[in-house]
Amino acid sequence: MSTKVWLVLIVMTVITFLIGFLNLVNPYVVGILLVSILLKGYLISEHFMGLHEVNFRYRIIPLVWLFIVLLLIGYAYYAL
Repeated sequence: MSTKVWLVLIVMTVITFLIGFLNLVNPYVVGILLVSILLKGYLISEHFMGLHEVNFRYRIIPLVWLFIVLLLIGYAYYAL
């Protein structure tokens, strides 16, 4: 299972790189990228940090932190 998650993370990272490299950035793409970063953070915390085996209240802490950071980044991008 970890190999599949790792491959998904690699593919998502390559897509993100190509979007930046090809300068395909617009407000809609930034929103999609922020959601993909949240998904990548979820996959990393669940599978590679081993949080899938612990209580939900401990699993939610990194996700809430990441959501707040991404929310602030999105606010800075769209509002400024």
